[in-house]
Amino acid sequence: MSLRGVCPCCYAEVSLDAMFSDQEARRALALIVQLPAGMQSVYVRYLGLFRGPGRAVSWSDVRRLTLDLATQVRARRAPVEVWAQAMEETLAQRGRPEFSVPLESHAYMLKVASRLATAHREVEERAAERAVQQARQQPRAGGVQSIGEALAAALAPAAGSAAGRAALDEMRRHLEGGDDAAG
Repeated sequence: MSLRGVCPCCYAEVSLDAMFSDQEARRALALIVQLPAGMQSVYVRYLGLFRGPGRAVSWSDVRRLTLDLATQVRARRAPVEVWAQAMEETLAQRGRPEFSVPLESHAYMLKVASRLATAHREVEERAAERAVQQARQQPRAGGVQSIGEALAAALAPAAGSAAGRAALDEMRRHLEGGDDAAG
């Protein structure tokens, strides 16, 4: 008697013994678990968009698609939330006449991710600009925070992302470089 697993998306049953004895399946699953935790479950659902009518996505295709996605995630450096939202938005297109499945590549989702990443960067940049303006408006009396400290406090939520940290570091370098010496 073999151990059976049930897909939470389509409720298909699968023999876990068979799945783990398949080398391509093991490789594909190993790659999926290496993706950032915030995008793994939505990615598994997103993979369903690559399934044609009446057939499953092969493990070699899952592996190829996962390698491609991992490369894109590393290259584009958008926050995990952006990738997860891009996949969710792509999934939401299923069933619309202008959206055809099965997908052959990540091209559609990458366009969505690019749009979302740009919007995310713009929000972070506006937050950073507001923090700089607030810091410049504070009096520079003894005991008052420096602009860098005020900036760090104002951007603490945005500083959790790579883009937020980069923006914060750039502004610190700018401010420490003497551009605010008169203020």
